[in-house]
Amino acid sequence: MSINVPRATTDSFTISAASLSASPNSEFGGRRSQCGSPAGSGRYRSSSAQVQRLSGGASCRSERRDGVIIQDVNANDALLTALQRERFVPDRIDAFAGAEATAKYGDVRVSPGEKLSVERTANAPELEWQLRENDSGAHTVLMFDVDAPSRATSHGLCWLHWAIVDIPGLDIVRGAEIVPYAGPTPPKGSGPHRYVLAVYRQTRESSLPQLDRPRFDPLRFAHSLALEPIAANFFVAENE
Repeated sequence: MSINVPRATTDSFTISAASLSASPNSEFGGRRSQCGSPAGSGRYRSSSAQVQRLSGGASCRSERRDGVIIQDVNANDALLTALQRERFVPDRIDAFAGAEATAKYGDVRVSPGEKLSVERTANAPELEWQLRENDSGAHTVLMFDVDAPSRATSHGLCWLHWAIVDIPGLDIVRGAEIVPYAGPTPPKGSGPHRYVLAVYRQTRESSLPQLDRPRFDPLRFAHSLALEPIAANFFVAENE
């Protein structure tokens, strides 16, 4: 199973949304396209890709992979549409610009909505996100299952799989891991579970709250610490 994510369009071509390469397990992929770099456009930085903010709120992300420049326009808009369709926004995350958090499990980069095996996701992913220019603030990372114990019986609460606070820049290892990573363990026969990775900018120093894994409310938690969502991604896993 994969989550169907609409493709973003421009006046001249159709492109894949948010993912820089098509995945055989996701409907998020599409063809590669060129995008412009107008003078004066705002620039964001990422350790893995270059992102340019174009006129009208569109975005252009480029990455060199195997000698090929892969570029993606309006990725943020399409990702936000997917998050809204799944009701992650606004039910679990406040509305935000829709930037993708880049997550990699080993050599597999997560395309939003992609189905991954429980075995593949057993260990914590590598995670990166776009930083504002001259952004020296701290960040919080959460991963939660929105379908625990099953989609029919979750009652709007989540199972918390990972929580790190006080991350300086992109340096996750220097953050405070208040809930250690636990890979997806959906009950057998409970159907597909959706797992959300969310990144927040901290507006004040964290007080290192005590968190329980079951019946976790990410929206309430974010509001309690005045966290500002800046990036997200999600995947699907199932114990078949």
